[in-house]
Amino acid sequence: MLSASARMVASVAPAGRSHQIDDERAPAILPSACLHEDGRWIWAHTGWPVEAPGQIVGPPQEFAPAPGLRWQVAVWHDLRGTEGKVLGEDYGGNTSNWQTVGWCSTRDDARLIARAYMPHRDHYARADVVEHGTDNGEVSRTVDTYLPDPDAPERPRPATAPGPRPASPHRSEIPEPAWYQRQDNPPNSSLIVWTPAGWRTLIWTNWQTGIIAQELGIGAGGPYEWAEAWGPRHPDRHLHDWTQEGRTLTHRFPEPTYEERTQFIDAARRAHEDALVDALADLRQDRPDRPRPNAPEPARRCRTRDQAPARSSTATGSIGVVVTWATRAALVIARVDVRRTRGAA
Repeated sequence: MLSASARMVASVAPAGRSHQIDDERAPAILPSACLHEDGRWIWAHTGWPVEAPGQIVGPPQEFAPAPGLRWQVAVWHDLRGTEGKVLGEDYGGNTSNWQTVGWCSTRDDARLIARAYMPHRDHYARADVVEHGTDNGEVSRTVDTYLPDPDAPERPRPATAPGPRPASPHRSEIPEPAWYQRQDNPPNSSLIVWTPAGWRTLIWTNWQTGIIAQELGIGAGGPYEWAEAWGPRHPDRHLHDWTQEGRTLTHRFPEPTYEERTQFIDAARRAHEDALVDALADLRQDRPDRPRPNAPEPARRCRTRDQAPARSSTATGSIGVVVTWATRAALVIARVDVRRTRGAA
């Protein structure tokens, strides 16, 4: 149902492509104009046609990134100031322009997100839902257009819904679509939302999940009470190896409380230490403490653990104590010894 603060304009005009052009055809009096694909000159800062100002032209032509993502959400990012003044450009030299918010699998999801950009005062002057054909051709059309209310209120701060936050899904439950081969940089960040039936993917985007969640008002009173942002997982990026292995959780909405963050951090630390313990236990099964019969005693340049002085009990302090990696490794080895002792008993 359409919000009272947004106005819907039905349109079937083909989406257009705008690009900068600098040749002899460009009028000298239009230094900040672009040539639209239909041959019309438009103002670069407002998106209005020069001959008929007042209405923004359609979004540029794009291609669907995957077979199942046919519904594109595009918004006109307005860099104009208050009272109709034009600021010109931002600090990066960009002018007002169309931006693709993301891609949805259904029209209802795309309309929900497009409407969410309009009810409150913001830097967006128009939101369009663009339908792409099943053959992934160039022909696309704008099927829904939403305009902001001139008297739109400020966006309220989201409130956390009552009750516990639902557990996150496993990364295998939210796989990526089969991207088209020409996609060098596919929109592989996803916003998943919690429904009575469980988690489901709402939109695929290029790292705009935080903005989308803010516009939707995720939380108490919003269309969804809980949401999560997931992105590509690069486990060896610290080695400059950007090979992707599945997906990973990047953010939770609404923002977790201090107590929740503490629980998440402690759980992640325990899981990391348990993985180290299991890996060391498997490694030490092939390297027993006692030497083999008739095997020469290897030369030792340092003392064994039995010859070393007893470790202070304070070294195993609480999780909140910051310890060095060397101390943590010693604690892990001690836990391996404890597990082996218990297993032998």
